[in-house]
Amino acid sequence: MARVAEQAERFDDMVDFLRPLLKEKGGDFSVEERNLLSVGFKNLIGGKRTAIRTISAIEQNPKYQKFGGALGNYKKKIEGELQKNCQDIIDMIKQDGMKTGDAEGRAFFLKMVGDYYRYMAESAQGDVLARARDGALQHYKEAETAG
Repeated sequence: MARVAEQAERFDDMVDFLRPLLKEKGGDFSVEERNLLSVGFKNLIGGKRTAIRTISAIEQNPKYQKFGGALGNYKKKIEGELQKNCQDIIDMIKQDGMKTGDAEGRAFFLKMVGDYYRYMAESAQGDVLARARDGALQHYKEAETAG
């Protein structure tokens, strides 16, 4: 079903189909299963990352200055969705994916957690930015030594 959801470009469904598998297998995924999970996660948040960059570019255009407040509010809404999706992914991987005894799999999941902290940091501010930056650095370092 995850493959069907991928073909239908229903990435939220794809992640939902893979979630029980991750919980059941505890991260002991084949390379193909890890790639499916990675594709689902990446595409789930990819559109939000693109939307934030697009709105930021529009905000810089003098022609749209009169819409600054509305654009800012819309961007904050999408940033909130991105932060929530990234945190959900991080939590899911930490709770279920890190149970793997396979060094390659563990390094894969550690790097993935680092990636999603990094994606959070792209649009975060203040304490959230500091936590995301530190989380990315920590997990990338752990992935480096695990693999």
